[in-house]
Amino acid sequence: MGLLDQAQAQTLSVESLTQWVEQSFEREVQTLAATQKWSDYQLDFDVRVPTAANHLPRCSVPLTSTGRDQHALPIGYLKRAISCDSPNQNWRINVTIRSTLTLPVAVVKTTVERDETLSLTHVALEKRTLNRGSLFFTDLTLLADFRATRRLRPGQVVLANQLERVPLVSKGNQVVITARQGDFSATMKGEALEEGHHGAQISVRNLSSNTIIKAWVSGRDRVETRF
Repeated sequence: MGLLDQAQAQTLSVESLTQWVEQSFEREVQTLAATQKWSDYQLDFDVRVPTAANHLPRCSVPLTSTGRDQHALPIGYLKRAISCDSPNQNWRINVTIRSTLTLPVAVVKTTVERDETLSLTHVALEKRTLNRGSLFFTDLTLLADFRATRRLRPGQVVLANQLERVPLVSKGNQVVITARQGDFSATMKGEALEEGHHGAQISVRNLSSNTIIKAWVSGRDRVETRF
């Protein structure tokens, strides 16, 4: 083996690092798909590695890949830092990935007005190709607890940033107040003066005494006081 061949054997190449990044990215998406229960998905992506990789020494320990962007999902234009943390070779190089994901997602079937609560009549699952990392839904039943923060038109993919959770208690609703102290508990009727999600503290009017108290939302039109 000549000196040139020996040098090449001791350094990486764009091709070898590209292959490693491809395998690493596929594993990353497979792990996420299993967690999110994505079924029947297709991943397409292109990896770009700088030519500086041709001069990096081979790493004596497994390489690591770290996200260098703010994407919630591995879709779109992504940045990854590939590092070698060996005592003898310590280096890092940034690579880019452009990816799309095709899978069945929740799509608007009939118009949803702003502040309207979603139901199964509003949405359907359709296979779409996504090229941005916004959070989407693959389980229609999860949408029952959400309402739209803007008007949603037929054909749109339903995204998490277009929705907010429906409060368990709405302003003006009659609620059941449970007062607890030790083993003792009592219930009374009240009126919610604010809306609130589970665990939120809201103002409630005690209809028996007409006093305003602070209580915590514990369920649908149910609140608790804590001593």
